[in-house]
Amino acid sequence: MDRATMQQMVKRELDRIPSGDQAQQTLRMTYEVGRLHDLKEHDPPRARGDVFREAVEDVHKRHAGFLPAVTDPEYFGLRPGEYQMPE
Repeated sequence: MDRATMQQMVKRELDRIPSGDQAQQTLRMTYEVGRLHDLKEHDPPRARGDVFREAVEDVHKRHAGFLPAVTDPEYFGLRPGEYQMPE
């Protein structure tokens, strides 16, 4: 997969992770970097939900109790209690 295709794909995925406070913005940035790296380095790439969970774990290191906001939890394979719906 070429770089432009990967970037378009991740941009569409980020549409499901809304902007928000500092912790939410950190999640978006961490997910974007992690997902692009994963798409480039792994063939086949890991599930997007795995990359998402790793990004959330990273955010938890700086923001204890953080609950990510997502518009489509099923897209990332999230279960109730692992996310909040955006306001």
